[in-house]
Amino acid sequence: MIRVVIITHEEPFLVPICISEILRLRRDCIVGIIASRKRRELRPFNLLNIFGLRIFLQFASRYAFFKIRDFVYRFLDIGQAFCVKTLAKKKQVPFFLVDSANSENSLSLISSLCPDLILSVSAGEIFGERLLNIPRLGCLNLHSALLPHNRGLMPVFWSMLNDEKVGVTLHWMVQKVDAGKIVFQKEIKVGAKDAWYNVAKRCKIVSARLAVNAFARIDTGETIRGIEIKKASTYKPFPSNPNVVQFLLQGKRFF
Repeated sequence: MIRVVIITHEEPFLVPICISEILRLRRDCIVGIIASRKRRELRPFNLLNIFGLRIFLQFASRYAFFKIRDFVYRFLDIGQAFCVKTLAKKKQVPFFLVDSANSENSLSLISSLCPDLILSVSAGEIFGERLLNIPRLGCLNLHSALLPHNRGLMPVFWSMLNDEKVGVTLHWMVQKVDAGKIVFQKEIKVGAKDAWYNVAKRCKIVSARLAVNAFARIDTGETIRGIEIKKASTYKPFPSNPNVVQFLLQGKRFF
């Protein structure tokens, strides 16, 4: 049976949804979860400037609500986890918090878990060569866009803003961001009234199932090489305030 280490970061909105689905389907092959502190998060003041007061308060209220729900799940076992650490503890998966996935401590820790495969779930940092070379089979990444289009940050936002197809990609990792050969892709249907958060949640669930599908195929002895799609790639940064205003003027919602 394949041995998989998940590398991610802590946030209550989307990451726990993806990892929860993976553990629901294939807890047996997950030998550890590594959460990195390295991911650069924007400060609240910057988020306020980008999203405006109304959307900022929507994010903040949901953040607080998810934290409360995670507390209830942790101590009363009611509902679901909104924290990767809580989820790992409940599912009895070894959990480790590191400064960076590329740090000496992290590399030593991951090596000790003897993974066949590393799965990146919003890890938030570029994997160095030493990290990429630890697992026997390589490193896979989940990305919420139909690569090579919309590489980078908040891909669901950019796809919805530009009225493009929304989808998810499972791909082999290289040292370039969201590059590498594509293993699986799946388009996600989006309704006219769908909010960004609901679409992003669906993307996380579907991407988790793509990863589990890959695990199953590897378990049968299949070699998953992936393919290189020869299309022009695009890279998107974190949205700016004008991007957010344009999104809202199109009648689209975050929540």
